[in-house]
Amino acid sequence: MSERPKPSRDEIDEADMLADGEFDLEDFVDSMEGETARRAEQRKRKRAGWQRVDDWRDARWLRAQLNDWDDWKDDESDET
Repeated sequence: MSERPKPSRDEIDEADMLADGEFDLEDFVDSMEGETARRAEQRKRKRAGWQRVDDWRDARWLRAQLNDWDDWKDDESDET
């Protein structure tokens, strides 16, 4: 198996590696801002969904507590 020789640092032009004649900074920034806004909207929708789940769990827990209270109240009234 033959190894390819690695180019020396002197042969690599770093400015040439990063240059892109078709790159438009304004379009790039606009696209990143749009992506950020889209992600924020998705997080807001997810947060609202999880809030509904939390509210449902709280309501279920509260109903269970109230049912226990009704059982206790019925037991107390039977003893008197």
